[in-house]
Amino acid sequence: TGAAVTLAAPGGIGTGTGAGGKVILAAAPVGSSGATANTLVDVLELLGDGYFFIKNATTVPGSNPTGGGNLYVEAGALKYRGSSGTVTTIAVA
Repeated sequence: TGAAVTLAAPGGIGTGTGAGGKVILAAAPVGSSGATANTLVDVLELLGDGYFFIKNATTVPGSNPTGGGNLYVEAGALKYRGSSGTVTTIAVA
């Protein structure tokens, strides 16, 4: 049996009334050609209060995913694009 893996923000444990940190998932968007590394952009945050923050997509998915789907936020609305190309708005802004 496998064991649980815990992800925690470095220094993210608050004390007393101090707020804890958050876990951030960052990715580098597509950039121009060259040897310089692209800058990381925060994409998803897990906050200590038990909810996620998902950043608006800079480019919405333009092709159909194979064997699954894409979950993203566009203008504050939560959307899902399935393998058939159908985009479903789950929640509006």
